[in-house]
Amino acid sequence: MTNIFFPEIENKILLADDILIIIHRQPDGDACGAALALFLYCQTLGKQPVVFSVDAPPSYFDFLPAIKVFTANSINLLKNWDLIFVLDCGDWGHTGLDQQTIKQLTSSMVINIDHHFTNVNFGSINLVNHRVSSTCEIIFDFFRQIKLPISKNIAICLLCGLVTDTGVFSNAATSLSAIQSAGQLLARGANIKLIVDKISRNKTIGGLQLWGLLFSRLIINTDFNCAYTYIRESELTANNIHEEEIDGFVNFLNNMAGINWAAFFRINSDHTKISLRTARHNVDVSVLASFFGGGGHKKAAGFTLAYPLKDVSQFFIDNYTILKKLGD
Repeated sequence: MTNIFFPEIENKILLADDILIIIHRQPDGDACGAALALFLYCQTLGKQPVVFSVDAPPSYFDFLPAIKVFTANSINLLKNWDLIFVLDCGDWGHTGLDQQTIKQLTSSMVINIDHHFTNVNFGSINLVNHRVSSTCEIIFDFFRQIKLPISKNIAICLLCGLVTDTGVFSNAATSLSAIQSAGQLLARGANIKLIVDKISRNKTIGGLQLWGLLFSRLIINTDFNCAYTYIRESELTANNIHEEEIDGFVNFLNNMAGINWAAFFRINSDHTKISLRTARHNVDVSVLASFFGGGGHKKAAGFTLAYPLKDVSQFFIDNYTILKKLGD
């Protein structure tokens, strides 16, 4: 893929002294891989960007080169930046930053790089392509366009994003370009077995027992032709289970036969996060996510309610009309 913004972005990086890289809250493999690949590229130019995430990356991404550069200390944001990258975010809200901080940051040059269909083009430059598998694939295309010699470490970071966002090359995001890109990254030294082992084999006994609890609560709603379950923050805390232990559960639900879509509710003390998945070609879960102020892809999306749900079943009753459209 070639893009008219690639030369301009390269020039902005070359001229910048102070560079900030921001990813979304509760970062996944694509966000982490994209940020670290961009960080490593800037390092080759003698620069040392700040890489920021409000939430620490899950521990199973510790194999990624330079993972320790991530910071969640917002004091690092309080300066005049020459250049800011916001990666894998449909809008500023996905960063988890407060409005005052966002207002301050938008006074700088902001480059928005993303692959989500629901991206609102909030940057000074918007490098958005929803036809590709991942933000890492976009950055790989950028590196190829500027003829960067891609190191083994950069290849590992980029392949991590492709692997996670394609469900190890099994979901609807798996395209010919994604597979071709993965092949080129393997040729540059990335180890796909290492990546798959780290992101797939990360469950403790306690985590698996928690999955059992989630299965025990599983509901099939025939009105909407969906499957859903939930977990409360207090249950994670009481059992000393990190939230990353339940990562991937909604993807597992998506393997169920006979449903149109799956939903997973994470109920926290002051909000509820809902993750949506579908394997149906004629179902677009991003429509539902957008209705509630969220975003994502046709097959994988999510949104956040600004309050804790007391009764998940009541959510389906209160939103019957919009949910019925999705179920049909």
